[in-house]
Amino acid sequence: MANYVEELKTVRAALGLTEVVLMGFSWGCALTCSYLLAERPAGVRGVALCAPYLSTPAWDADQRQNMTLLPPAIRAAIERGEAAGDYGDEYQAAMLAYYERHICALSPWPDSLQAAMGLMNEEVYQVMWGPSEFTITGKLKEFDLTPRLGDITQPVLLTCGDRDEAGVKTVKDFQLAFPNARMAVIPQAAHLHQLERPAIFTAVVQDFLRDIGV
Repeated sequence: MANYVEELKTVRAALGLTEVVLMGFSWGCALTCSYLLAERPAGVRGVALCAPYLSTPAWDADQRQNMTLLPPAIRAAIERGEAAGDYGDEYQAAMLAYYERHICALSPWPDSLQAAMGLMNEEVYQVMWGPSEFTITGKLKEFDLTPRLGDITQPVLLTCGDRDEAGVKTVKDFQLAFPNARMAVIPQAAHLHQLERPAIFTAVVQDFLRDIGV
């Protein structure tokens, strides 16, 4: 995490961004908040945390809850793969069904999303998270910012889809942990709600920016 925080700090300095609104998506929310907590940077007018990952224990619990909602055959394939440590074709097919429900419900997935997935650095993902969506074995296994969210005093917007990997109740708990935060749940949307419901998402963000004077 320290390496990524340093990268964010370096990029901001190189671009001369003295005043910013930081927006993170999923893992980017953990990075954004870690940067704020580690660096206490000046000039951050507001923070938008979209489909926020801020706690591995909370994320793990939400994914296991989501898994109980899957069709029995898909759930069984995931459980077999987890138990055997076999993340081959059967497991990957089951995970795709999970992703289509909780990552992005658009069919087919947009070209931009497919291109981004194809460019994902698997080596980094394995080191940070591990081979399983549900059993975290990487460096983020114990990661949990929940006790420190109260130290982030900037205005915060949290968004999630109503079928998001980031569970609605969990995101609500995060909202209440910040001293100055609001939350919007995007209907009929999952983790990538900015792609699934762009008009609603944009309106929510614009309203937040207006309220904080940006």
